[in-house]
Amino acid sequence: MLLTNEDWNILAVDIHLDNVEAGWWKPYPNKLDRYKTAMMLVISGLAEAVEGDRKDLQDDHLPQYKMLHVEIADAFIRLLDSAAAWRILIYVHRENINRYKFEFKLHTVPEQLYIICQNACRASPDYSVQNTLLSLIAFAETHDIDYEKLIAEKREYNRKRHNHKIDVRENDKHGKKF
Repeated sequence: MLLTNEDWNILAVDIHLDNVEAGWWKPYPNKLDRYKTAMMLVISGLAEAVEGDRKDLQDDHLPQYKMLHVEIADAFIRLLDSAAAWRILIYVHRENINRYKFEFKLHTVPEQLYIICQNACRASPDYSVQNTLLSLIAFAETHDIDYEKLIAEKREYNRKRHNHKIDVRENDKHGKKF
């Protein structure tokens, strides 16, 4: 089921508020400075999705799911966090999703993920976030990924992760910095 525009925007704000509370935005007082970093994290998650698909791996953190599926959920989470941070209103239109789904029929999974990465690399945050989201939805629907369920489960898992705690991140030289 496709979430409404209002649902997407509420989810984005909810994710962003959780991430601010968890300290993920602390080193970025000017959120616009984080645009390139945030989009690179979306892309790195998509690269992990390719690896999971290439090796047909189960996810390390949510082993009941394929790694491909969980990494797509991570990409959604990072992207929605960024949308709320930059106050980008989300407008999801079925015809745009269908356009990506049609295009995806012509490509392999790595090529489909590359198309999503291309959207993430656009210069304009509004355009980039919007079209990356549309292409992620199309990808998830093309591959029968229950992204709503996975986003919820991955968020819950992340809340409990040791290496997501701010004191661990700040005191571990190999911890997650951003």
